[in-house]
Amino acid sequence: MSDFIDRQALAELCPEIDAILEAECRAGNYMDSACRVGDPSVWPKPGSIEVHMHKKFLTDRAEIPAHVKFGSADYQCGIGDHYQCELHDHIIMSPPRPG
Repeated sequence: MSDFIDRQALAELCPEIDAILEAECRAGNYMDSACRVGDPSVWPKPGSIEVHMHKKFLTDRAEIPAHVKFGSADYQCGIGDHYQCELHDHIIMSPPRPG
């Protein structure tokens, strides 16, 4: 069940992050939300597209596309493990909870 999925933002998701999303969905994970960042005080920058997955990542980190970096969770900041495209600043993240 999705909290909020901005279909327009999802349609504009960069191919690098879209490839990770597709692999995660094939592995049995699914999106909780997808939106465009509008608040200039939050990360990533305004205009970026952010996808939140329901489960921790299920796919192998060794197979990430070029220009995508992996970031570890920071539970104190409410950020789960995440991948960020260095070209487009689009991001996909796992839930911000341990376990």
